[in-house]
Amino acid sequence: MKLTRRSLAAGALAAPALAAFAVHGQDVASSPAQSLRVRRSLTGMAADDPDLQAFRYALGIMRADDGPLSWDVQRRVHASPWGHHNSWRFLPWHRFQLHYLERIIARISQKPDFAMPYWDWSADRAPAVYFQRRSPLYDETRTITPMSRISGYLGFEWGEGASDDFWARTDNDFGDFFGSRNPTGEMGSGYAGSAEQYGHNLIHLFVGGRMRDLMISPLDPLFWAHHANVDRQWALWSEIHGADSYPSGFAAEPCTGYVDADGYLAPARSAGECVDTRQLGYTFDDLSIARQALRPEQWPGYRDSGASPVAQRTLQMQTSGPGAARIFVPPQLLANLLGAQAPLLDVKGFLRVAGGDGYVVRLSSRSIDGGYVFGRDAVFSVPMGGGMAMAPMGHRVQLRRMVPRDPRALAEGFWIEAAADLLRGEHDGMTPEVVGFTVDFRSQAV
Repeated sequence: MKLTRRSLAAGALAAPALAAFAVHGQDVASSPAQSLRVRRSLTGMAADDPDLQAFRYALGIMRADDGPLSWDVQRRVHASPWGHHNSWRFLPWHRFQLHYLERIIARISQKPDFAMPYWDWSADRAPAVYFQRRSPLYDETRTITPMSRISGYLGFEWGEGASDDFWARTDNDFGDFFGSRNPTGEMGSGYAGSAEQYGHNLIHLFVGGRMRDLMISPLDPLFWAHHANVDRQWALWSEIHGADSYPSGFAAEPCTGYVDADGYLAPARSAGECVDTRQLGYTFDDLSIARQALRPEQWPGYRDSGASPVAQRTLQMQTSGPGAARIFVPPQLLANLLGAQAPLLDVKGFLRVAGGDGYVVRLSSRSIDGGYVFGRDAVFSVPMGGGMAMAPMGHRVQLRRMVPRDPRALAEGFWIEAAADLLRGEHDGMTPEVVGFTVDFRSQAV
């Protein structure tokens, strides 16, 4: 099968550049009346799963083609300067590109309900089905193997049950999760949110090969399973925060440059058209992890009748060694939490880290004597795009779950510690140092 004009019922234009494509006036999204397509986890998925079979089949045809539905056109779409990185456009722009690619694959494979499987990073390894050398899913440029561990590359072992917060900070507010508006489309005019900066960037560097290069990364089939999980992080964020959490300007954010299933340039879209995946005809197999962030807080002990119902304070760091800092959380700040049945708690940390092109800052909450660790977390920075600026990097991080539900910690207070080190998978750069660390603590027992 050749994807020429004759093979396309609508007669798509085979042009050397996206600007030469005709504009199609109609999208091919599923009707709301139709059943939703379901994006499923690759973890445990059989190699002969129908969605994987459809993907392999379409890949073989698209790679051999030079028309508007070719595999290389998807690379060119992503490589064009749409301002879709380092800004709040990152999530909606990539959601639309993946949506249109799914519809192309559905058409070529003749599997109308095709949905891109996602790579759940908490599995700690890339899916083995993408390493079969004779499969279209294989990419010979990758530097990882099926046994390579993400945690080994990062140098941090994450705790069970906290993986989602660790990867994309889905309990962050809109600005921290999505980033800022980029008014010019130029690099440096906006900033990346945690959805882009953390798990997304890290996995591109971890996989290696084409995935390290913004201009060619979509040529690796693993790119799409990776971005399906990025998109899932947004779906989880939406489950937690709801439809009222988007600022008014975000809905109008323009997204364009895509090729539809007929080979035409798709009409311009806006971010507001894709905040609900059901409007694009799909959902995910399991978003239940989002419910963990919505569970009521339960605190032990007996509440002091004289404790203030509201506590608010900014805590400053104490330096404890090279690359390390710590903050003491006094028991007086926690008194109003004792015995409470669902207090509102917001604990936001802000870190400034100097030096190191790629680094990880390990966070822990510890007892006063340091002998017991109540919780662990990390933030990290990776050299996506050729190195970091010389100025210190800033990291906002939600630390609510670092406050232990432990009678001893509530009675004595505890430490929140931050220790910076080079990213284990990257060996260049200066040794990083935590040069600023504050925690804004606000709670209200209800």
